[in-house]
Amino acid sequence: MSQTTLDKILLYGIPDLAYYKVIFPEVLYWSTPQIIEHMIYTIATKKIFIYFYVTERNKYLFCPMNNKVEFKDFPWGGYLRLNPGLKSNIDTKILAWKHWEMSGRKEERGYSQINNSYIHKARFGNLFFINCFLHFASHKFDLESSYKQELQFNKLGIRFHHGKQTHRRNVLITPKNFMHVLREDTDNILKSNVIITNDVWFQKAEFVVKLYNLFNQPNIKKTIIDHNLFGYRYNNNNDVFIHVRLGDIQHITQNMKSYYDKALSSITFSNGYIATDTFDHPLCVYLTQKYKLIHVDVDEVNTIMFGNTCKHLVLCGGTFSWMIGFFGYFSSTILYPKIKNPWYGDIFGLPTWKCLNLL
Repeated sequence: MSQTTLDKILLYGIPDLAYYKVIFPEVLYWSTPQIIEHMIYTIATKKIFIYFYVTERNKYLFCPMNNKVEFKDFPWGGYLRLNPGLKSNIDTKILAWKHWEMSGRKEERGYSQINNSYIHKARFGNLFFINCFLHFASHKFDLESSYKQELQFNKLGIRFHHGKQTHRRNVLITPKNFMHVLREDTDNILKSNVIITNDVWFQKAEFVVKLYNLFNQPNIKKTIIDHNLFGYRYNNNNDVFIHVRLGDIQHITQNMKSYYDKALSSITFSNGYIATDTFDHPLCVYLTQKYKLIHVDVDEVNTIMFGNTCKHLVLCGGTFSWMIGFFGYFSSTILYPKIKNPWYGDIFGLPTWKCLNLL
């Protein structure tokens, strides 16, 4: 058995080989290591579920995540296992605890594999998708769940479900099986903890529809509207808000100057606002000067709050920009670009949104 296979068994649990052999009886003659390696591959590439059991050997990785954990309950082995960069100079519980107290807690580093999004490296926009999947799974399986940056999402009026249970089984969530987990016709799925890794980002059109249905429920929609610090602007302006993402994806986007010119020339607006990660970039300087745009240089939550109150929204690619449009409940114009090589999934294209194709 390869070291990679051993690592995955330690991280996911002991595979339920009996369950697997029922699904794939043709592999009964294989040796156990072959079955395990085939099983791990199958999970990643098929819309099926294979279960892993929590054992005495790895139970320290499968305790509920608790950002208020005390020293006596701190699973330091799991903390080091899931944060491998710490191992070189931290090798005792006391040292691991000191690191957790000084920075790990604030950074929301994970120490558990199950029912949490702490171990994902996503930024705010991507984290919205990840936390929402966990919310749905938590609701379905009554999972005792923990959400990275939950307080920040709470400021937007977003509330995630917190169940009460952990289970003996774990199921690894993959890009192929995650929607199948949530479908109502899969209630026969064994109740399980969910393992979310950096291999899955939940960016599919089918999932966006599920999010749209959730956040347009009247009570949830009202909560988000009521939490908006700029809510007085809803339905009370003829302003345009444009979002320009540059930074690490400047080399991917093409024709963005043409896109913003075409978008802004199609809108009659009173005031224009721009939010970006690079205000001094030539594109942002050009747009600011030509359209007399006002800079919105605030944190992520306030950018989303202010942006989605504007009547007209001109988005760029990516999940953060998408969130501004998604919560634009009263925006009459929502534009986004067609990008040749998008770094995000199939998330744009809600019914009232309009794509500008400049390819």
